[in-house]
Amino acid sequence: EMQEAARWLADKERARLQLGDQPIGDIFSLLENQGLRIIRIAIPNSKLDGAFAYERNKGAFALVNASRSKGKQTFTAAHEYCHFLKDRADGYHPCQIHDDYTAQLRQKELERFANVFATHFLMPETGVREVVESQFGLGHGLRAEEVIYLKRYFGVSYIAMLLRLRELGYLSEERYEQLARVRVIALERRLYGDAEVDREQLEAPPRVPPLLAVLALEAYNRGLISLSRLAEIWRMKSAEAQEILREAGYVDEQ
Repeated sequence: EMQEAARWLADKERARLQLGDQPIGDIFSLLENQGLRIIRIAIPNSKLDGAFAYERNKGAFALVNASRSKGKQTFTAAHEYCHFLKDRADGYHPCQIHDDYTAQLRQKELERFANVFATHFLMPETGVREVVESQFGLGHGLRAEEVIYLKRYFGVSYIAMLLRLRELGYLSEERYEQLARVRVIALERRLYGDAEVDREQLEAPPRVPPLLAVLALEAYNRGLISLSRLAEIWRMKSAEAQEILREAGYVDEQ
């Protein structure tokens, strides 16, 4: 029931946005245009993948950990968009998005719902089936090279694409485990001349604008990141970071 509800919401939202079955080119701009402000900052050595916060007077914000791969950031953004659509009244949601399916099952239903939504929102079943079957026949016996093609096509991570293909019946459990052990970065570089990590170096996220600092402070106030770490990430002094946070309408009480 939860899975069907999440899929229904994703399909409904794709229809409203007139996305068809095509990949979403720039999810960050798309979500910004829907009223969800995206803050991409690198938070290395943290379990936090993202967070969502909403306040009636300041609006909705999503924090995306930019130290993750571009594909993981894309999935995180879609996950936070689900919270924006259905959970904004609850206020704040810190999120850790597990690549391991078993670990996902241990999460709260609210987080599992957002993961299912993100999967269908980014990789709609009809779109995936059309590409797989037009490019690779029935899709059985898919190789790592073909999974890399698909993950680049849909703009997601390799593991997210693997999970989706297994879910749609294109991969057996044994084949999934085999493909999960592939050294993807080296293979992708050999096939395309670059890998996701290479492109990410060319697409460093911008410095957080003052008006978007509110969610970063929310994470700071909850102990997810320190003020000194924020200042380091933003390449400024702690006093300057405090001033930016004050401009966003928050008061640093520490």
